[in-house]
Amino acid sequence: MKIDLSRLNLYILVRDLLQNIWVIILAAVIGLAGSITYYNHLYSHKYTSSMTIALNLKGYTQNATATSLGRTVDLAESLDDVFASGAIRDVVRSDIGEDMTASISAQQLGATNLIKISATDTTPIKAYKTLRSVYENYPKVTDYVFTNVVISVVENPQMPTDPSNSVPTSVMSVLFALIAAVVVAAAIALTSFFRDTVKNIGDVETELDARLFGAVYSVKRSKKNLPSATNRLIITNTFAGYAFAESYRKMAVKIESLSRTKSIKTFMVTSVAENEGKTTVSVNLAVALAQDGYKVLLMDCDLKKPAVYNFFDHIDRTPETDFHKYLEDGGALENYIKFDKETGLYLAQSVSPYSNTSEILSSNSFSEALSFLSTQFDFIIIDTPPCGIAVDAEVVSGMVDAYVMVTMQDYVRVSDINDHIENFTKPYFAGCIFNNICGFGQDPAEQDIPDNTLKEGAR
Repeated sequence: MKIDLSRLNLYILVRDLLQNIWVIILAAVIGLAGSITYYNHLYSHKYTSSMTIALNLKGYTQNATATSLGRTVDLAESLDDVFASGAIRDVVRSDIGEDMTASISAQQLGATNLIKISATDTTPIKAYKTLRSVYENYPKVTDYVFTNVVISVVENPQMPTDPSNSVPTSVMSVLFALIAAVVVAAAIALTSFFRDTVKNIGDVETELDARLFGAVYSVKRSKKNLPSATNRLIITNTFAGYAFAESYRKMAVKIESLSRTKSIKTFMVTSVAENEGKTTVSVNLAVALAQDGYKVLLMDCDLKKPAVYNFFDHIDRTPETDFHKYLEDGGALENYIKFDKETGLYLAQSVSPYSNTSEILSSNSFSEALSFLSTQFDFIIIDTPPCGIAVDAEVVSGMVDAYVMVTMQDYVRVSDINDHIENFTKPYFAGCIFNNICGFGQDPAEQDIPDNTLKEGAR
């Protein structure tokens, strides 16, 4: 499987790691506690008893030739295999009269005629007892193998006092804790990387069945410029910044172009899930068009959870002038549309939620009102509920000219977005607005596609 590293977003990767830092810490604690428990209670210590023998040819003296000494060295190379053989084990087993659990090993000490013989077992007594038996009975085997060799003991078997396989418990425990933390962090990182969401601007056109209509970066805000409940993130607010405003002005130009080339006037804004910022996008697209001198109506058709009114707290609002009241009861349409002098927008909004939304939006009263209003305004921007939650957006889509899909960075699965794009068959699909983009060291004002968006206040 080919891994596409272009989809790697370091900001998202680090964010996921920081969001799961307690999981990583917990894994380290579990690794630390587990290793301490293992080494203190479950780890099997081994004890090794050793002795050293020397191998000489019969008749060897201090004046022996170097050739004779060389032969003993060669014989020692084969004799160490004899001491580790099954024959020695059989002799020792017969001598001690019980099953032998120790392991016997023999090793030539460099290029010499010395051999170190060791017995290793779970207790010092067992190890020493086994080696002592080897010491007393090895001639029963070696005398048949080497007839012209004299074996002498240089160092007698010693009772071991400390384990031969002891480990620094504190160091190993810390090491296991680090390994556990790294493994969990790696699992989180892999999950983050392979999560099937839209992480980068390039993913919009490579992963989605859509073109990129616009990109909006996350606004960097300090405590001094945080918007209050009555001061939402709109391009007319100075704290939003130049890049944020410019991103919507560019999208407004695209809408104007669609109006000229495809006669598009009614424009629906939706998303797959909640909290992707579609209401913020709807408001700012409408404001950007109004600033260009167009007569624009912003219509809130998210009737179950109306939110447009939150951006215009300076306008008087009462449930009696809710737009859905007109759709229910009729009357003079102009009484349900308000004008905002600050932004130059006309608003058809609701304050109170409405339950039977799909029925009222599919009614003749709505289609007739939309048809009439499209003759009175240059553009109508319609905020609809998330299409992944309610059918309202699909209902409205049958009555509008075009729509955009707001997609927040790393939020909804690519497959879910594509599935819902396929569900809209009638209106022209202008593309996706990639929203709330975050990244390391990014200055949206310097990007090819300038931007910025709101987390709080996004719906």
